[in-house]
Amino acid sequence: GRQRKEDAAREREELEQQRGELDKEFSNILDELKSNFRPPKALQPIERVEPDSYDKLLKELIFDRKAVATERTKTPEEIAREKAEKLEALER
Repeated sequence: GRQRKEDAAREREELEQQRGELDKEFSNILDELKSNFRPPKALQPIERVEPDSYDKLLKELIFDRKAVATERTKTPEEIAREKAEKLEALER
């Protein structure tokens, strides 16, 4: 009984000591990582440059309304055929 308690206490003490050493090593590793860390380019602040005339024109063209295709102009024959079809439909 007593021997077992002493062994358990000694083992806990050894584990605590090992844990302390690991914590210290981890702290050293963490310090190393922090001193050598460089954020990736995506996280670095972007230098703002005043847009020149090309950039302004490009942005303007991007936001311009695109030309919308309209129906093509019908030939006189097509117009006449449509009128004839309408009249024919009305006569029925």
